[in-house]
Amino acid sequence: MEITSNIEEVKDTISEGKGGWGVFLATVAFNGQPAKLNLRRLNIDQERVSNGIGLLDEEWDNVAVALLKLGYGDLEAIKEEVAKREARTSSEGGFFD
Repeated sequence: MEITSNIEEVKDTISEGKGGWGVFLATVAFNGQPAKLNLRRLNIDQERVSNGIGLLDEEWDNVAVALLKLGYGDLEAIKEEVAKREARTSSEGGFFD
């Protein structure tokens, strides 16, 4: 059986390698199924995918928490992202007076 893939959106670059290959966070759909967020080795120019993992959103949440518990992540970047998320949440209620 031939496996088809479609790189829908590259969310972030984790690392860049040789020959156009790199490790990316991207939404990728396989065999016409709905796209999932993947951590995967990709060649964006050739639209080719290689080894990696695709998880559901709740599984990625669990990975993020596990990595934080293990001491991964830049503390200042984490604080900035939390502040951005809190600002979005507080402004979603409607217009400001």
